[in-house]
Amino acid sequence: MSPVREVLTRFETTGKQATEPVPWFLMRRHAPLLLVCLALVVVATAAAATRQPAPATAGPTVTGGKASLAALRGKPVFVNVWSSW
Repeated sequence: MSPVREVLTRFETTGKQATEPVPWFLMRRHAPLLLVCLALVVVATAAAATRQPAPATAGPTVTGGKASLAALRGKPVFVNVWSSW
């Protein structure tokens, strides 16, 4: 019997807290959260597999120059878009 299963069995049969802590992912109350996280990982992986390249976009820089995504091809790009209300 694994040590984790032994701790869980001892807790379930005696009703007393085990001497060793039980990992959070083995607690029944966290099972729905674990399933949601797993589902999000599956969805994100599926979305990454069908990823399309970004459309050609160009805009002005702070210094007055011109920036385009085509010039940054193959490099990671973080686009931070702000808007006033």
